[in-house]
Amino acid sequence: MEEVFAPELITLEDEAGGKHYFEELDRVQVNNATYVALVEVAENENDASDDIVLLEVQEENGEVWLQPVTDETLFNQIATLFQERLNDMFGFEDDL
Repeated sequence: MEEVFAPELITLEDEAGGKHYFEELDRVQVNNATYVALVEVAENENDASDDIVLLEVQEENGEVWLQPVTDETLFNQIATLFQERLNDMFGFEDDL
């Protein structure tokens, strides 16, 4: 039997209430915090983007949300880590 790959999809809502769908490419732990690398899932090929979004996973009282990494030094550290991991997994060579 052939194994079927089903990506981990996440729905994010923007400030205007619009919904955007992302595929989770990878997840890492750094200094007791969890970060995810996401790529937006386009409804059609013309809307496709290869931009990768890096967000920090926050959890409190059983509620989970994602927030931007605002510290530039930390962002660069996380981006470098994801770049190395994603290059190993998918052959990505571009900067995040």
